[in-house]
Amino acid sequence: MIVRISNEGQYEISDSDIAQLNELDNAAVAACESSDEQRFRDAFVRLLEMIRQTGRPCPTTNYSARTSSCRRLTSRSRKPRRRSRATG
Repeated sequence: MIVRISNEGQYEISDSDIAQLNELDNAAVAACESSDEQRFRDAFVRLLEMIRQTGRPCPTTNYSARTSSCRRLTSRSRKPRRRSRATG
């Protein structure tokens, strides 16, 4: 799976790491849905760290049917939106 972090780049996540990625993503979504901003920020930071640590940087011209995008978390980000086009 290819994961894009806006304004940063994209990373290829191995199939063996997708379950962990989904778990962290679900935690961020649950925090967002419950309007718990601090819990969301903590979960989103863990998600981005996991992507950066386990993902393999790849060129932005490398597209896949299994792609997910994340916005970088900045002090100006209020409600980061997650866009996903995952098909598998």
